[in-house]
Amino acid sequence: MKKAKKTKAKKTKAAERETALDRLAAQLRAALRRESANFIEIGKLLIEIRKHVPRGDWKTWPVKNANMSYRTALNYIDAAEYVERKKCNRCTFRFREFVPNRALRTGGGGAV
Repeated sequence: MKKAKKTKAKKTKAAERETALDRLAAQLRAALRRESANFIEIGKLLIEIRKHVPRGDWKTWPVKNANMSYRTALNYIDAAEYVERKKCNRCTFRFREFVPNRALRTGGGGAV
């Protein structure tokens, strides 16, 4: 009697994307536990996660997977982008003193 050959399941692009997304989500949850010291890291992770989330699902992803509102996720992203623009990766940055205003930055007007 012949033994059946074992075949390995081929990885699909969708499966690889889900694996990468799961890994990034786990890193995000760990960073959220150390939130006060790592809000820039959280913003960078959210920027990377946003690249992996299918179009149209990003607004609900932070609520479902990170227990944060969409607006809070944008605040983290804004802080990380601000630090990146200033090329100030080694500087001390106080999140409570940073108040992003998307309307002013994008030329939409409005008061602070």
